[in-house]
Amino acid sequence: MFERLAGYVRSFERNEGLQQQMAPPYAKTVLLDLEDGFGRPEDHDNSFPENPYINPYCLHPVEKALMDANFASVEMNLKRFIAARKVVIEFLESQYRCINSESRQLAEFVKSFKRTGLLLDPAREHRNHAPGLWSSIMCLNYAGEVLLRLEDYARTFVRDVPQETKSVFRLMQANFARSYKSLPRELAMKTASDLVESSWDKGCHFFFAA
Repeated sequence: MFERLAGYVRSFERNEGLQQQMAPPYAKTVLLDLEDGFGRPEDHDNSFPENPYINPYCLHPVEKALMDANFASVEMNLKRFIAARKVVIEFLESQYRCINSESRQLAEFVKSFKRTGLLLDPAREHRNHAPGLWSSIMCLNYAGEVLLRLEDYARTFVRDVPQETKSVFRLMQANFARSYKSLPRELAMKTASDLVESSWDKGCHFFFAA
């Protein structure tokens, strides 16, 4: 029961290291001695020094609820588990809706160019002649629009952070950003952006040749 909830929560986090820390042994051991759900911060200041979601002074609501659900599962407290699960699902629901909405909009945008003679014409023989039908300016404008939409879609996967925990993220901003910098999506987005910005022709070819 708990593993299914943990799996759902982990699907909102792309960093594998942070995924693993969402329900660590910490949740089964330290929480046994916590008072009022937090305990004394000085007892575990260095538990996860690189993870702003798990800060002893201000836990992220999802991490706190997931830890509580883990503890409830260990002690077989169904009422407590259901309450914790409700907190998790309600917090993530808005982000889930945003992801779905942006996904649909991106799909419709792509479909609008999958027509004969347009840049994403499914028939490759037509697409090979797209540069002759579209000016370089039109190609670049379309490439820019693609990047903007991809960036909007990518932002929906950034986890929501409540106001009371934003200060912790700001203090760790540089290290936190680096933990995502080498992930496949970030690398692909950077490649696409660099190609479009550095060369109109090369940028258009990158987007529309494959």
